[in-house]
Amino acid sequence: MRHLESEDLATSSAEVARLWEDAYTELIELERKMLDRLHSVLPTLSAPARREAELTNLPMLVQHLQSFVYRRAWWRRRREELNGGG
Repeated sequence: MRHLESEDLATSSAEVARLWEDAYTELIELERKMLDRLHSVLPTLSAPARREAELTNLPMLVQHLQSFVYRRAWWRRRREELNGGG
């Protein structure tokens, strides 16, 4: 999974790593809320709309969530490295 261009993967600052980790935590929470909302709305949609949402919206949200989880884990490991392992 690719990181954003604005992420300085070579940073030597634990604070920068923590800022990215926190940002990805926020994005994960947002994606989870959107997934929960989509799951609650799906049963109310017409069959064609539900099918389209299941084929397009749902996979996109899941992909974003997986990407954000990966990136947060990367930044968590980087912060721990910069803090001397803890």
